[in-house]
Amino acid sequence: VAVLRKVLAGRRKILGEEHPDALNAANNLAGALRRWGRHDEVVDLYRGALVVLSRVLGDRHPNTLTVATNLAVALSKMG
Repeated sequence: VAVLRKVLAGRRKILGEEHPDALNAANNLAGALRRWGRHDEVVDLYRGALVVLSRVLGDRHPNTLTVATNLAVALSKMG
Protein backbone atom coordinates (compact mmCIF):
# COMPACT_ATOMS: atom_id res chain seq x y z
CA VAL A 1 0.00 0.00 0.00
CA ALA A 2 2.86 2.38 0.80
CA VAL A 3 4.32 1.91 -2.66
CA LEU A 4 0.95 2.55 -4.28
CA ARG A 5 0.59 5.77 -2.27
CA LYS A 6 3.99 6.91 -3.57
CA VAL A 7 3.03 6.02 -7.13
CA LEU A 8 -0.19 8.02 -6.82
CA ALA A 9 1.61 11.02 -5.33
CA GLY A 10 4.26 10.90 -8.03
CA ARG A 11 1.81 10.63 -10.89
CA ARG A 12 -0.30 13.47 -9.50
CA LYS A 13 2.78 15.66 -9.12
CA ILE A 14 4.30 14.91 -12.51
CA LEU A 15 1.22 14.34 -14.66
CA GLY A 16 -1.43 16.32 -12.82
CA GLU A 17 -4.53 15.39 -10.84
CA GLU A 18 -6.67 14.82 -13.93
CA HIS A 19 -4.30 12.71 -16.00
CA PRO A 20 -5.71 9.23 -16.72
CA ASP A 21 -2.55 7.56 -15.35
CA ALA A 22 -2.94 9.43 -12.05
CA LEU A 23 -6.59 8.41 -11.88
CA ASN A 24 -5.64 4.81 -12.63
CA ALA A 25 -3.13 4.95 -9.77
CA ALA A 26 -5.92 6.15 -7.45
CA ASN A 27 -8.08 3.24 -8.59
CA ASN A 28 -5.21 0.80 -7.94
CA LEU A 29 -4.58 2.20 -4.47
CA ALA A 30 -8.28 2.04 -3.64
CA GLY A 31 -8.38 -1.60 -4.73
CA ALA A 32 -5.49 -2.45 -2.42
CA LEU A 33 -7.06 -0.55 0.46
CA ARG A 34 -10.35 -2.36 -0.13
CA ARG A 35 -8.58 -5.68 0.39
CA TRP A 36 -7.32 -4.32 3.72
CA GLY A 37 -10.84 -3.28 4.75
CA ARG A 38 -10.17 0.47 4.69
CA HIS A 39 -13.56 1.24 3.17
CA ASP A 40 -13.87 4.92 4.17
CA GLU A 41 -10.61 5.79 2.43
CA VAL A 42 -11.55 3.60 -0.53
CA VAL A 43 -14.85 5.38 -1.04
CA ASP A 44 -13.14 8.79 -0.92
CA LEU A 45 -10.59 7.73 -3.56
CA TYR A 46 -13.21 6.23 -5.85
CA ARG A 47 -15.54 9.23 -5.50
CA GLY A 48 -12.76 11.68 -6.29
CA ALA A 49 -11.60 9.68 -9.28
CA LEU A 50 -15.15 9.26 -10.55
CA VAL A 51 -15.84 13.00 -10.53
CA VAL A 52 -12.70 13.73 -12.53
CA LEU A 53 -13.11 10.79 -14.92
CA SER A 54 -16.69 11.79 -15.67
CA ARG A 55 -15.57 15.31 -16.50
CA VAL A 56 -12.41 14.37 -18.44
CA LEU A 57 -13.39 11.14 -20.22
CA GLY A 58 -17.18 11.20 -20.01
CA ASP A 59 -19.73 9.11 -18.14
CA ARG A 60 -19.66 6.26 -20.66
CA HIS A 61 -15.93 5.78 -20.94
CA PRO A 62 -14.78 2.29 -19.83
CA ASN A 63 -12.44 3.71 -17.17
CA THR A 64 -15.24 5.83 -15.72
CA LEU A 65 -17.57 2.84 -15.66
CA THR A 66 -14.93 0.68 -13.98
CA VAL A 67 -14.45 3.20 -11.17
CA ALA A 68 -18.22 3.62 -10.82
CA THR A 69 -18.55 -0.15 -10.41
CA ASN A 70 -15.70 -0.24 -7.92
CA LEU A 71 -17.36 2.55 -5.93
CA ALA A 72 -20.65 0.64 -5.88
CA VAL A 73 -18.90 -2.47 -4.59
CA ALA A 74 -17.06 -0.48 -1.90
CA LEU A 75 -20.30 1.17 -0.77
CA SER A 76 -22.04 -2.19 -0.61
CA LYS A 77 -19.26 -3.50 1.67
CA MET A 78 -19.91 -0.61 4.04
CA GLY A 79 -23.52 -1.64 4.48
